[in-house]
Amino acid sequence: MTLTLNDAVAATVSALDIAWDVRRPSAVTARQTLFTDHNADGAGGTVSDGGLALMNQRGLAAFATSPLTALLTTTAADAGTLTQRADSLLREAGWFVRCRGTTDAERLGSILRAGTVVQVNAAGAVHSGNYLVWSVRHRINAERHEMAFVLMRNAVGATVPGVPTG
Repeated sequence: MTLTLNDAVAATVSALDIAWDVRRPSAVTARQTLFTDHNADGAGGTVSDGGLALMNQRGLAAFATSPLTALLTTTAADAGTLTQRADSLLREAGWFVRCRGTTDAERLGSILRAGTVVQVNAAGAVHSGNYLVWSVRHRINAERHEMAFVLMRNAVGATVPGVPTG
């Protein structure tokens, strides 16, 4: 499904509100002393890749001006569980782009569903591309079927040389 912006003839969305949260961690350091391990430094380490495929060219670490590392303080039965919790925190933090908008079923020609991937067109080099439909609120009455949606993604597109990004 394609959401088109800035096209007088084929626009399926009037406006999008796009926000970034770049104060999220792009790395996680997790350490814990385990009863079963006699290493003085304990178990753990630093994770800097959440393991999810990027939805465009630049993820949070490449887009943010300065890296942010979170210190994970949690209990875990073993080093594997500690690593899984660090990966989980990093994956959630990776969804740093949020896009909100509204459309209706007649204009879009389809129904948005949470958990699907949509293409956003004509939103510029940085913002056009694939987004995950995070949530949809449907308002249905006798005249129309309106959908208020939230899209998320874990990357942005490349910048165009000579064009300001913000």
